[in-house]
Amino acid sequence: MLSFSYDDRQVWLDDLSSPDEEGPAIALCTAHSDSRTVPVGWELTDRRRVNDRHLFIPVGASNTDVA
Repeated sequence: MLSFSYDDRQVWLDDLSSPDEEGPAIALCTAHSDSRTVPVGWELTDRRRVNDRHLFIPVGASNTDVA
């Protein structure tokens, strides 16, 4: 989840399972979250937990491959 504050020039990346933040927010997959950049003068804070960054099971993975 990408949320932001124009007034504070802040951008936050949170887990999709996180409670909704107030204000504008956009749900993004991991690939798009990982490729985001912010405008010059803005600060990006990645608050995602490392183990929650995989939204989909890879093609060809068996049920035993998924924790």
